[in-house]
Amino acid sequence: MPHIKIADWNDTLGDYTPVPAGTYFVAISDTSQDEKGRIIIDFTVLDGQLKGRIVKKFLNSNSEAAMQMTAKIWATICQAVGTLAEDTTKLHGKQLYIDVEVGQDANDENKKFNNIKKYVSVRDYQVAHAPQVQYAQPAQVNPAPQFASAPQAQ
Repeated sequence: MPHIKIADWNDTLGDYTPVPAGTYFVAISDTSQDEKGRIIIDFTVLDGQLKGRIVKKFLNSNSEAAMQMTAKIWATICQAVGTLAEDTTKLHGKQLYIDVEVGQDANDENKKFNNIKKYVSVRDYQVAHAPQVQYAQPAQVNPAPQFASAPQAQ
């Protein structure tokens, strides 16, 4: 029987089920490239019940159209974190909000995945979700009394 030595009991594959659709406060925790040449960006959820979960974004570079879309997505992410960078590692630790939806694989109805629909800066999110201040209506002021005009001399 083969033996496998576990160096770190907590170093597991993690939970790869998609997170529910919603808006999440995240940090870019890692960027890498897979064997297919795709750039993978890991967003780690920073708060709430799903704190610590990872949402992945795969950026393709297998065609000119895919490269153009990858560049647009990357520019959007850079804009959301306020840092223009061609080196993906420069964004590690940067925080933002992402709007996530759950998609379904066209070929496998049991396979679901996350799709990031929107990348929002922390500042823009906070401004959009700030409590609305309700101002009191000014008190009604009675108009000045109208006096009868004095008779005109003839």
